[in-house]
Amino acid sequence: MTSFSSDACRSDINMRNRYFFFWVLLLKEGVFGVEKYDVMERDSVTLNPDDTKIPEDDTIQWWFGDKIIARMNKAANIISTSEGDDAGFKDRLKLDQTGSLTITNTRTTDSGFYKLLIKSKIETSKIFNVTVRGVFGVEKYDVMERDSVTLNPDDTKISEDDTILWWFGDKIIARMKKAANIISTSEGDDAGFKDRLKLDQTGSLTITNTRTTDSGLYKLLIKSKIETSKIFNVTVRGVFGVEKYYVTVSVMKGDSVTLNPDDTKIPEEDTAQWWFDNKIIAHMNKGANIISTSEGDDAGFKDRLKLDQTGSLTITNTRTTDSGLYKLLIKSKIETSKTFNVTVRDVVEPQSVIVEDSVTYTVFCYGN
Repeated sequence: MTSFSSDACRSDINMRNRYFFFWVLLLKEGVFGVEKYDVMERDSVTLNPDDTKIPEDDTIQWWFGDKIIARMNKAANIISTSEGDDAGFKDRLKLDQTGSLTITNTRTTDSGFYKLLIKSKIETSKIFNVTVRGVFGVEKYDVMERDSVTLNPDDTKISEDDTILWWFGDKIIARMKKAANIISTSEGDDAGFKDRLKLDQTGSLTITNTRTTDSGLYKLLIKSKIETSKIFNVTVRGVFGVEKYYVTVSVMKGDSVTLNPDDTKIPEEDTAQWWFDNKIIAHMNKGANIISTSEGDDAGFKDRLKLDQTGSLTITNTRTTDSGLYKLLIKSKIETSKTFNVTVRDVVEPQSVIVEDSVTYTVFCYGN
């Protein structure tokens, strides 16, 4: 009969306990059901608890590796992301009341496993596997506004049974399933590409009548036995100069005139400035919901300017001194502008001129 020392037994029990704990951890954390996120460097990614409900009296912690990077105590109404500073996330984390964690301006070093730990009567957790892909080696395209650009898969071969998806930011804008002979660009409508996308059998995507808001990263995702992708960085440069149909905006003194951006779309995060005679007379920050025309006071427009959410500028009770060039400057990833030439014509009060005794002529005199 073989005998064991008490130390050996204790060692064996400890080893078994460690293995038991390891397997419980695997089952508890659901390694096989880990949520995967794939994002391009500098983009944002949001990790959602989804069906992992967080009651009012619960405390949650977000971990990256072995470090806590964010926490929330719902009952005490405490939300903190300051712990993430030491882990390289300074000013790049946002945690909301639902427990969702957003990482902004992502870096390749943000790749890895994130753990959401919910401390309640029963401790639960959820694991997220985030991959941040570098933008180095990305194919670059530079195009002028209103021109067309074609993004080619080239050596990225697309087989008959493959499915391909074109992404712009976090939205699918076009797709193709070769085997089913399905080609669709309708998803692009909601992303501002309505009637401006063409996708052919080779997988090449053409964007027509380009706008500055089309600038950014496009991702071609090919779903086959092995999933492959290709990234395109598109820059659409604004057309500077006076718009032809605004070269001579003419208005009578005392009337109002509205200068419209029209197809110069101002995205939510952009800042717009209106200039006249080398001075800012109005500005708008859409992201911060700020609209101001107070700068125009010093330029002689006091209480005569109106700026709306579309960026349109209205000048009321116009004067001849309002004549000149007005410039709309839109500050985004790429700075674009649009210029308006406004002429305010003076009107001289009508004067009656008597010629002979019985005929009266009314003469209107206009200034230049």
